Formats: sequence, structure tokens, C-alpha cells
Amino acid sequence: PDVAILYDRINAELQLSAFKEIEGVNLAFAAQTFNLGPAVQCAFHRDSLNWPTGICPVLVLGEFDHTTSGHFIMCEPKVVMELRPGDLLLFTSSLITHGNAPLAQHEKRMSWTFYTAGGLFRWWAAGQKLIEQVKKEGGYAAYLQQAQLLQQEGWDSLLTMAQLRERYLVALDV
Repeated sequence: PDVAILYDRINAELQLSAFKEIEGVNLAFAAQTFNLGPAVQCAFHRDSLNWPTGICPVLVLGEFDHTTSGHFIMCEPKVVMELRPGDLLLFTSSLITHGNAPLAQHEKRMSWTFYTAGGLFRWWAAGQKLIEQVKKEGGYAAYLQQAQLLQQEGWDSLLTMAQLRERYLVALDV
């Protein structure tokens, strides 16, 4: 929830409203990708241009046996997940190397991903200027300070399960 608040604030200040203009859609992410396949298999990679502390929701689509193929694999944490069509995964795609296991020959797998480019956050931290322009104008130290504050706010927005539990169990009066 705190990630979305940060995204919404940056989107508003940068006047990014593309998703807000789609009837009934309320997404904080500045971009989306439809991987339509029909047999989408991602090689292992990191989305290094995404905002590092941002989350990347991935909606799994298709017709495949999630118990035998198409597994979602995260390398550093050594996690293999059996994601079914319709499952939604949230993870930090720029920090974790990830990919998919192959599908069986007759199966179909697609995905819909959401993300925000790290460059938008740098642009915001630089006062909506190019870094080279900020340097020429003598504002590079202020930019670095603003970028560091934004980075810390990004890390702070990633809540642990204990923080989420505490926040929402108290809110629900459980």
C-alpha cells in the first residue's frame, strides 16, 4: 500500500495520468506490458531499468498445467513457484533475477505486467530536468540529496509481512 502512495504522488507531480483516464482502472504504475505469446517464456533477467524499490505485479494468463510446466523462478532467493492462470505475483523485478520454466508443447502461457521506469523517479528528483542540465546549473548536490531521500522513501514503502499484519489487523480490530 505504501508503494502505491509513493507512485501516486510521483505520478501526480509528473502529471502522468494515462491509467487514470481509463474508465474503472486505478493503477499507480506508469507502464504495462502484455506478453501475448502464445507460449511466453522469459529468459532469466532483471528489469534493471525499473524503479529498484518498486514492485512489479505480474498477472499470469493462459492454459497450462502449473504443476508440471511454466514455473516462475527467482534465482537469488532460490524460489520456484507454481503460478496458475489468474494468479497475481508482486515482486521487485529489478532486484531479483527471474524467468520461467518451459511449457509443454500444447500449452499456452501469457502475462500482463505493470511497472514504473526508474528514469521517471530520477527525472522527478532532478526537478524534471536531465541530469546533465542539473550538473550545468550547479544543482547536482541537491539532486543527489533528493534522490537519496526518494530512495529511502522507496525502501521504507516496502512493508514486511509483520508490518502489514500489524497495520491491517489493528485496522480491522482483530
